[in-house]
Amino acid sequence: MKLNGYIGTITDKEGYLYKNNQTDYKIVIPSNATIVEKRAAEELRNLLFLGGVNLVDVITDDTLSVADTGKYV
Repeated sequence: MKLNGYIGTITDKEGYLYKNNQTDYKIVIPSNATIVEKRAAEELRNLLFLGGVNLVDVITDDTLSVADTGKYV
């Protein structure tokens, strides 16, 4: 995965996007996201919620750091 010029890997030792209605993943949008991109992120969040995942955070890419070990969509 390439984010702001940094390359990392997406790993999940248990192989789940979510488990027991919880997820470690966050939805990332650009800090200068368009209205369409913001709406798409909210739609994805709502679809995950309808599928049984508790609220997923939507964050902007400027809040991430290289050392951050989070999981992102």
